[in-house]
Amino acid sequence: MLGSAEDARLPAAAASHYSEWRAAVQGWTHAYPARSMDEPLAPGTVLRERYRIETLVGQGGMGAVYKARDLRLPGRVCAV
Repeated sequence: MLGSAEDARLPAAAASHYSEWRAAVQGWTHAYPARSMDEPLAPGTVLRERYRIETLVGQGGMGAVYKARDLRLPGRVCAV
């Protein structure tokens, strides 16, 4: 995370936007705690109030891919 010394190197407009963004995301890590990739998501899990997990498609060293239903676009199947 940038500190005040690094903020000073940004152009004024960028520093302003960065400060606003930083304030907006301040509590995100508490809202979405980190998960261990050793534990696959259970079918029926809803991500970000939008995607309902159906099945694990595959898993590797960089993460996992799941078949999911988009709750905002009924009938749409997607990979997350």
